[in-house]
Amino acid sequence: MQQLAEAAGLSFSTVRRLEDEDVSASRRALQAAMRALRTHGIVFSFEDDGTIALGKV
Repeated sequence: MQQLAEAAGLSFSTVRRLEDEDVSASRRALQAAMRALRTHGIVFSFEDDGTIALGKV
């Protein structure tokens, strides 16, 4: 979580809220985290039930 926080320019507590699916985490924070993950080769896809699956290129 610390590495993601640094890569996304977020605080550790914000990344923890995102991981805990805390509704107080902002959309901007979620987008920053997703951008950072994509930059490091993580791809996102949606499953038939609407959940998000993560993979690595």
